[in-house]
Amino acid sequence: KLRNNEKVIADHYDDVTIFFSDIVGFTALCETLQPKDVVDFLNDIFSEMDLLTSLYNMDRIRTIGDSYFAVGGMKKNKDHCINVVGFAHEVMKILEDFNKRSATIKLNFRVGIHRGNVVGSVIGTKKVSFDLWGSAVNIASRMESTGVAGRVQVSQAVYEKAKSVYSFEDRGEIEIKGIGMMHTYMLIGPKQAKPFTVDPAKLNRTRTIFSLRPGSSSSSLAKRHITSLSQSTPSPSPKEKVKMRHSKSFDANKLRRSLRQDGEEGASEDEDDGGDGGRAEQTRPTPPPPPTPPLRTPAALHRSLSS
Repeated sequence: KLRNNEKVIADHYDDVTIFFSDIVGFTALCETLQPKDVVDFLNDIFSEMDLLTSLYNMDRIRTIGDSYFAVGGMKKNKDHCINVVGFAHEVMKILEDFNKRSATIKLNFRVGIHRGNVVGSVIGTKKVSFDLWGSAVNIASRMESTGVAGRVQVSQAVYEKAKSVYSFEDRGEIEIKGIGMMHTYMLIGPKQAKPFTVDPAKLNRTRTIFSLRPGSSSSSLAKRHITSLSQSTPSPSPKEKVKMRHSKSFDANKLRRSLRQDGEEGASEDEDDGGDGGRAEQTRPTPPPPPTPPLRTPAALHRSLSS
């Protein structure tokens, strides 16, 4: 829409489920850590949450500091409320795994979920980004801020939709700023072993790629995983490359990438042969000099000129 020069972008969504999370004691934790350490563990956690949003058919709207704002239902999937509750349940497992692996940093989430209608729009002309507005967004944020550390608090609307799949604890009525008294519930867990609409195999691959380990970022872990996959497929031999040139399905770009890869491997082998870290000198055999023509006598030169 921005490319089509639309000045006002506003979309209405009748029914979505909104997720808010916040790290308990984040400000005090930042005072005890180096800025790089804070960015590292936030990147690890949020990267895994980003991948989970794709599995649960959700959209991440934005992050502000340690707050994570996501929504389900913008893609017109009817199970969005159950998916968002399942996403919240899986996010708590992320924190449990992180705390088990980390010896120094212990984190705790506070999560709130609500469903309703919202308006999505892009406002401004600089650093534009898509955002959501409406009372449902405010209530979901209040569900998080009035929640309990280590628990997921949901509204009555979410409870009525997800109670057939998940177990909840009745918390009773609490006062929501700007709204009044609201009945809320705390998520306990799924009633069945596999209540999600997400493929368990995909979920396991997600945990493998973004396994939370202290001192390593998710991007480097994913890069190592992709590298291991590429190494499992050997590059074609020289004879196979010749066949590729003459085949009807010849892909020039694929061949160039393969040749480039072989060149990089050869360069790395030359570096390893240096011993002291330097590149080994590559000596090429000098070609033999051209043969010297025989000397002509004056008589032979006269005969060649006269002929």
